[in-house]
Amino acid sequence: MQLFPKNIKYTNTEKDVIHYIEHHINDIDNLTITDLAKESHTSNATIIRLSHKVNCNGFKDLKVKIIKERENNHYLDNNVDFSFPFSPIDDPATIKNSIANLYLYYVIKLIPLKS
Repeated sequence: MQLFPKNIKYTNTEKDVIHYIEHHINDIDNLTITDLAKESHTSNATIIRLSHKVNCNGFKDLKVKIIKERENNHYLDNNVDFSFPFSPIDDPATIKNSIANLYLYYVIKLIPLKS
């Protein structure tokens, strides 16, 4: 995840939190700080320190940034062929998705969203 840069030195407990987040990225929406601490076998204070280390105001800010990054990466993971985004034999749903992916790639990748 880009939210957790590799050039920052993390403690072992912070690494545990990051590992949990990366492997349970789709579950982050409903997690509270207490739930995350319990699931990652750390403490609320560790999560708050980690949040501040990655320039977030606290857990809620960290959670919002994680969700935004997850949603952005969802669209960027799709391979977009700019020359042939769809073929003549594709069904209408596939064509629609291909055009949507092409558009979202352009919006997200080429015109970065402001945080």
